Amino acid sequence: MDNPDSSNLLSSFPFLFLAEILKTPLSPGIFFQLILIFIFLLCSAFISGAEVAFFSLKPADLGLLKNSKHRRDQLLLSLLAKPKRLLASLLIANTLVNITIVVLSTILIADAFYLDAHPRIAFFLQVVFITFIIVLVGEIIPKVYSARYSLAVSRFACFPVFVLDNILTPLSASLVASTTLLDKLMRKRKLSVTPDELAHAIDLTVEKTAPDDEMKILKSIAHFSNIDVKQVMTSRTDVVAVDLHNTFPEIFP
Repeated sequence: MDNPDSSNLLSSFPFLFLAEILKTPLSPGIFFQLILIFIFLLCSAFISGAEVAFFSLKPADLGLLKNSKHRRDQLLLSLLAKPKRLLASLLIANTLVNITIVVLSTILIADAFYLDAHPRIAFFLQVVFITFIIVLVGEIIPKVYSARYSLAVSRFACFPVFVLDNILTPLSASLVASTTLLDKLMRKRKLSVTPDELAHAIDLTVEKTAPDDEMKILKSIAHFSNIDVKQVMTSRTDVVAVDLHNTFPEIFP
């Protein structure tokens, strides 16, 4: 038969351990840090939701915005007119907010708990738990909601995002310029394959048992860019025209 005292001790062990590592009394600064973390989590959720909402608008939604004369809808269209800069501004803002949450959470945990003797618990709280909260509250929930109500969320978020985009324009513009430069450099370094090289590759890779017709089709595709229109067009003098209203027996008696 189990000892009731031992079962009570086991059930109260988590509370005893929490009382051991918790710094008491808690300073007022800890509650202020909690409020700041909550506010930044809301900011992260807002930015993540706005990102998905803006880039999930359907053609019908865009047509509705273009036909609208409301200032908010026109502002939304002006933001979408520069999608790269808009996306860069949202990503920069979300990254800065998430970094702030991590820093504030680390300070809060250090101020509220004695974790020098418990490095695993410190790792769990500072890395696993904080990451889970950021991903759940700041990413998954707002993105799922915004994907479902993209137009409503876009209209709600356009004014704050407009202000945010203007504040972060120096950073977002430089980021877009750098990515554009890298894109141009990558395009220049792309390997160009000539039609003859492609036809030779077909000869090497296609099985010898393949029909000749298939080989001709593949090689003609490789050389398709070198074919002039006049090589495949039919001269007008060779075209046979029939009346649209003619019946089939009249065309082929």
